[in-house]
Amino acid sequence: MPNAPLELGWQEWEQGSLSMVNKDRLSVIDWDSSDLTNRRSCWLFSTSIGHAPLVILLDGENWGEASGTLSVLQYLTDIRQIAPAHYLLIASIDSKTRWQELGCSHLFWSAVVFDLLPKVSALMEVDGRGISDRLVAGQSLGGLSSLYASAYFPMFFSKVISLSGSFWWPNKALMLDAAAVPFNPVPANSITEQILQDKVDVSHLKIYQNVGSGERGMCHLNNATYQAIHQKGGNVKFELVHGGHDWLSWRSGLIKGLLFLMPAPLQH
Repeated sequence: MPNAPLELGWQEWEQGSLSMVNKDRLSVIDWDSSDLTNRRSCWLFSTSIGHAPLVILLDGENWGEASGTLSVLQYLTDIRQIAPAHYLLIASIDSKTRWQELGCSHLFWSAVVFDLLPKVSALMEVDGRGISDRLVAGQSLGGLSSLYASAYFPMFFSKVISLSGSFWWPNKALMLDAAAVPFNPVPANSITEQILQDKVDVSHLKIYQNVGSGERGMCHLNNATYQAIHQKGGNVKFELVHGGHDWLSWRSGLIKGLLFLMPAPLQH
């Protein structure tokens, strides 16, 4: 649309001026987790040749080379908009497993932190790469899970991108009936409630959070979570974007989050 905001990097991709990233640049990690009792593929993609932040992308199968995401990330790194980084794409196995793992699962994040990340570090060390910082990004249930990871594993995660976060969890009725969501809601036993009750500390966090204006009750839920984080000392940038619960909104949100959390260093 003529009045639509510029999608940095995505406009170039849509115009065909960016090449698809060669699969040879992705390292495949077959993650067989005894704790989770499942196995999946993960992918490591780097725009840095040394020590750099590690960006964990949940639902990683949707952010691969065919989506254009990796091409856009490389382009924005090349033109010095975002910092060089390493990107770990963690696949969701299936819908049922995704619900179990991304619905605030301590078991899942413990497996990521103590099993998967050491494997990633070992792989990177072979050619001199390393991790200087960690950022976790996700959308929908992944947006919820990203905040959960940073709140419950503060020694590992301090930066978060949460896109259309499912902050109705664990009250599934609020997801099924948007009209049932009250203004500025805080569901019982939700991560928002835990933040407000000081059961978790978010003061160490730097967060980019957005939600689409067409997502109805999700707007109120996300605003309540934003207010809770802000009240408890977290550094959070919150945006209500013109969009819905869809990948077109999320792909732009990912880039906006990286620009906020991981801008390219200034040249001297």
